[in-house]
Amino acid sequence: MRKVKCKYWIPAIFEGKHDFLDRQAVKEGTGCLSQEVIGYFHEWGKQSNEGGGDSVGIVELENGKIHLIDPQLIEFLPTEI
Repeated sequence: MRKVKCKYWIPAIFEGKHDFLDRQAVKEGTGCLSQEVIGYFHEWGKQSNEGGGDSVGIVELENGKIHLIDPQLIEFLPTEI
């Protein structure tokens, strides 16, 4: 596995009613990209959606969590000799 630097999407978490239109507020720090983290690239894959599938990188973070990451958000780090 190759070491990578990447960002991943943090899904939005909605809090209670926020304004007169009954829209909910998004909890701060959600609904955005993470800070850069180090992980290990496993392989390329496809994430299916209505129009077909998007290419994604399957990356395991140092904490063991697996994320499907947009290829534009992955930077391969130099290999160590």
